[in-house]
This record gives sequence, C-alpha cells and structure tokens, in this order.
Amino acid sequence: MKQDLNYVHYLKAMSVIYIVGIWHMFDYTYYFPSYKNVYSLSFTYSILGLFTLVSGLLIGLSLSRSSSILPFYSKRILRIYPLYLAAVVMFFLFDLNSIWVSIKSAAFLSLFFGPAPKTLWYICMIMVLYLISPFLFRLLVRPKLFLGVSVGVIGLLCILVFGDKLLFWGLGVDYRLVWYTPCFCLGMWLSQYSLPNDKRIVIGALFLTLVAALLTLVELDSWTLTVLADVVKYIPFILISTFTLFYTAYLAQGCLPKSRVIITLSYASFAMYLFHRPIFMTLKSLYFPDDSLMQLVFLVVLCVPIIFCLSWCIQKLADKALKLIK
Repeated sequence: MKQDLNYVHYLKAMSVIYIVGIWHMFDYTYYFPSYKNVYSLSFTYSILGLFTLVSGLLIGLSLSRSSSILPFYSKRILRIYPLYLAAVVMFFLFDLNSIWVSIKSAAFLSLFFGPAPKTLWYICMIMVLYLISPFLFRLLVRPKLFLGVSVGVIGLLCILVFGDKLLFWGLGVDYRLVWYTPCFCLGMWLSQYSLPNDKRIVIGALFLTLVAALLTLVELDSWTLTVLADVVKYIPFILISTFTLFYTAYLAQGCLPKSRVIITLSYASFAMYLFHRPIFMTLKSLYFPDDSLMQLVFLVVLCVPIIFCLSWCIQKLADKALKLIK
C-alpha cells in the first residue's frame, strides 16, 4: 500500500484511547458498573482486532524495507522487549500478575501455558506473531500460498485450543490467539496489496458484520459443540468488523488532517498500553473521590492525560536509549 499512512495514526490513536481511556478506565470507578455487556465486549474485540491488523500492516511494511531477517528481529526486540519486560515486572510488583505468570510472560509462553497475564497477554500475542511474520512475508508474492499457510497456522492454533479444552491437556492455551491471528495476517496482506476505493465495499462489509454478529449469539446443546463454537464463532465477526473499521478509515483518509496530537498519541500508544494500569493504581492511591461521578471526572480529566504524558516520556526515553546503544 503506497498511500499516506496518516489514517493509520488515527486508527492507533483512537484504539488506544478507547482501550485505556474507556474500557480499562471503568475498572477503576463504580460510576458505570454494567459497562461490560455483550455490545461493549463485541466492540472491544473489534478494536483489539483493528490494532492487530494495523500491527500486521506496519510489520509488513517494515519487512519490505529490511534487507534481511536479522536486522528486523534485532530492531523489534530492542525497541519492544525492554519496555515489555519493565511492564511485566511492574505488573508483578503491583500484584496484577503472579510471579509464575510473569516469568512465562517474559518468555512469551503464557498464551500457550496459561493462565495468560492480565492486560499484557495482548503484547505477548503480538510478539509471538512477530516471530512468524518474516516467514509469512516471504509468501506474500504468492497470494494463494500465503492464504493457504495463514489458514494452516490458524487451523494449528485451533487444534491446540480444542485439544487443550476437549482432551483436558491442562496447558491453558489461550483462545484469543485464534481470534486475532487472522487480523494480523490480513494486515500483512494489506501491506503489499492496494485496496480499491469503493464505498459499496463498506456497505457489504457492514452487512456481513451484522450477519457475523448474529452468529455469535448461537447457542448449542452439546457441551463439546459449545466449546468448539465459542472459540470459532467470533473469528468471522472480529475479522469482518475489523476490516470494516479499517476500510472506512482508508476511504476517509483524504478527510483526515495531519494532527500533531494524533501522531503523538500514536507514537505513545505502545507505552500507554503497557503502563496504564500501574499508573491508574498509583494515582488512585494518592487521591480518589468517594462520589462515583467525581471518580469519573478525576479519571478522565486528570489520570488519562497524565498517563498519556508519562507514556510519551517513557517511549521517548526508551528511543533515546536505543539510539545510544546503536
């Protein structure tokens, strides 16, 4: 995709604002106790799918500029792993994850040998997908082969999840690997192939999203079939709804002005996701109103901006340290 990626900054910024400033923020106030429901959960699945698609897109573009696999891996590990490891340690110190879960998370094993870490499961999943991305990227020159291998990878993950749940292997393989790997693969494909500018595609995608959403409501009598359906039935919804959101932004890119605020939010999004929970907890320990409405005001007006500023500083310091190492 050769066009300006300004709209990708908007997608990253809006996604992290939703996850940090809405979805996870409500964990820290009693103002809206019923915020977790079938509708908000489904929308959150789509937002995480969108963030995963964008990650696949950016990884594909990065690989297209890399001369070999080794520089790609070294750049990603040096930029991501130190901050991720710091977050793993902080989550343990704040009693958000146990020591055993933290150790497995540091080695990217917690999604295959659960339980998965609170919040950091997503970064662990992205790192696992990064590891296989150079292999998938090499197949993009042959779209049918890329599609076949991607389906094969997803099928293998399904076998692991189903085997763990139905045969009681006791590993704790996380079903979210199955949910979001298709979005990552789609993002990689989009990094090399352009999309048409056709508004009718949005209408068709919205219709398919509705159909896929209805399929998630299906309930089965058999326990075995229910286990299978609970894993599989969300894949079409997450993939199609994610594409719908992405394609809508793609069509609207000409209407999106370049914004320093959006670019800065996009830049700080990784650190915001990693450290927002410890920052929320620290600020709450210093002061927190008793009234639920004032709690919401405190979180929105003070805590979220502080998280944004601190995350930007953390990312900036990490990048400067990385330059010194190089």
